[in-house]
Amino acid sequence: DDKNNKITKASYNGMHVRAHFGSTGLIGQKVKLRVYDHEVMGANHLLDETGFFEIKKSPCYVDIALTKEVKDKGGNMWYDDVFVDIEIMETKAHVVSTKITVDTENFKIDIADILTKIKIGKKDSKDNAPKNCICNEQYADLIWGAKVSCKFRKKVVEIAKRLGKDPNLLMAAMALETVKTFSPTAGKGTSYVGLIQFGEDAAKKVGTTREALLKMTALEQLDYVEKYLVKEKDKLVTLTDFYLSILMPVDVGKGSTPDHVVFDNEYPLEYKKDGKTLTDLSKSRHYGYRQNRSFLFEEGEKEKVKKGGGKKYDGKGKTYIWEVEKFVSSVYEEGKTQKAKVFLCNKDEVAKPDPDAGTWNVVITEKYTGKKCTHEKARDDCRRGSIEVFDHIKKSVLTISDCLLEGVAGEDRTLTNADAPFGIYQISSTPFIMGSSTGEKRISYGPNPRLSFEPIKGSGDEADKSARSLIRIHGGRQEDKTSYLPISGAILKRTQGCIRIYDADAKSFYDWWTEYHKLNPSIKPGKLKLIK
Repeated sequence: DDKNNKITKASYNGMHVRAHFGSTGLIGQKVKLRVYDHEVMGANHLLDETGFFEIKKSPCYVDIALTKEVKDKGGNMWYDDVFVDIEIMETKAHVVSTKITVDTENFKIDIADILTKIKIGKKDSKDNAPKNCICNEQYADLIWGAKVSCKFRKKVVEIAKRLGKDPNLLMAAMALETVKTFSPTAGKGTSYVGLIQFGEDAAKKVGTTREALLKMTALEQLDYVEKYLVKEKDKLVTLTDFYLSILMPVDVGKGSTPDHVVFDNEYPLEYKKDGKTLTDLSKSRHYGYRQNRSFLFEEGEKEKVKKGGGKKYDGKGKTYIWEVEKFVSSVYEEGKTQKAKVFLCNKDEVAKPDPDAGTWNVVITEKYTGKKCTHEKARDDCRRGSIEVFDHIKKSVLTISDCLLEGVAGEDRTLTNADAPFGIYQISSTPFIMGSSTGEKRISYGPNPRLSFEPIKGSGDEADKSARSLIRIHGGRQEDKTSYLPISGAILKRTQGCIRIYDADAKSFYDWWTEYHKLNPSIKPGKLKLIK
């Protein structure tokens, strides 16, 4: 603070936050300090700025006033997150701090690590200026962002902006409805499918069908998600309301009424005029209790349902708004640990791969992140990538936004068990290999089948010259000991030379192929390209 005491809590009551420049390399430099309100949607709001001033000594202190007037500049979508931008006059280089939440404990601005990474005193700052990375700058903070592509995150933000809502609410709802997979085919084989589990009536209301939705990509399906939500947007006030618009639309707006009953096994069943068909409301109210076991938070409730035979239990029981809210909030909080960490910046500037026609193909785009590895023993540059699957008419049908291309033997891609080599591979005629029937491979490969492919002999590319074999795409090493459900915050670990993806993504990949092969039995697998 302005008395050099460490801040434990900050608020908009006239408090001054002090920025501390403790670098001798900045002495003599003129800098400008700006404070921005971080916006998940749209442009950030400038709250205050100092104008250029010269740093004459180290340490040097600059005060920033956190007043109500400053806060009001944040606009209508204020989330109490601010960040600091520092511009160095001669080089025009910018350094941006991490985002800081105000009105919380342990408030601190710490930009020292970032400042030491830029070169001071050079007028030619082309190498120092940060590259434009819209995926990082505008969509990095989206919860559950690591589960989807940059294009998906961008579209969610755009939809939320049109709705006038926090995009994180939409991400939390889709995480719930797809069991955290964000698969457009979630629920396939049941009465409810897709990103928000469209039923027959819901699909009809937005001008489509469940069958059509299952054939769409996640990006295409988002258009129908927006059409569905826009009808109730004025009632979408709380996180719970947002989820109720999907779970129980008739209760939208009740999110702030904790004791309102959503499901009740004693709710009277009513029939339509034909005397045989149950009304949708009575059916949902009555059977929803036993069909949604995630909301059982009353004391002894889980034990009661288990004793009654799990889903077959049909005794007394109610689901209240507070129970729905508790579960939704837990998924929202978990999503904060699943924000995107890998950003394939400026991807549109790179020539897009041209997959073959007549076969289905896979393209893996590698990206060194510029960051040290955090998943295993440190390496200066973490090697990750994204996976895109194309059908026989070159249409992108599945995107896996994050994969790890690192092997335990290191970065020499010619070595067995090292990083996966660049090149073109032939996908096997039987593309997916099942795990061991005894479960022995579960830790290494995960519970889902793995994609099989081999270098093409005589091609002369890196994959061929390496003489490597048995390189696969698989999950694994991210589960608990008793189930096939991924641990919250699971990380990707190095393989014995293969390419590792999250188990949920491995399932989505295999589920896509199963459905695709059923509809197109004569279409054969084509090539897998691993490119920069």
